[in-house]
Amino acid sequence: MSLYGLTMAGHNVEWLVSRHVQKHHQEMAAGPMTRAEFQLIDNFRIISFLFLLQSIVLCCIGGKTLMAVRKSSTSFANLVFKKNLYRLAFIFVSTMVIHHFMKETHNIFEQHMQKFNEAPREVRQHKWRK
Repeated sequence: MSLYGLTMAGHNVEWLVSRHVQKHHQEMAAGPMTRAEFQLIDNFRIISFLFLLQSIVLCCIGGKTLMAVRKSSTSFANLVFKKNLYRLAFIFVSTMVIHHFMKETHNIFEQHMQKFNEAPREVRQHKWRK
């Protein structure tokens, strides 16, 4: 899933922009990519890449643990346990980094919606706001 998100990050942001931004700002639809769109693409790619790394590390944890169970050696099991603790620490730190990028992405959306809500009523095209 994370690999799919990594490959489709640009397409997803393009769809998001065409779906929401172009409805609100018709004059900007044909223009170049804005800074906010570029930040969104960048954030989605970083988040997807970190998710990909997390899933790889999680597969390594499971594989090494199964190998330790199969070998039935206490010294090897202790070594695998220590290495798995480092891998879990990596997952925890990368989750904190992902959380930071998600908050930043949320702030970008909030800033866009604030600009939209400050626009005159003629620009707004929502069916539920008249």
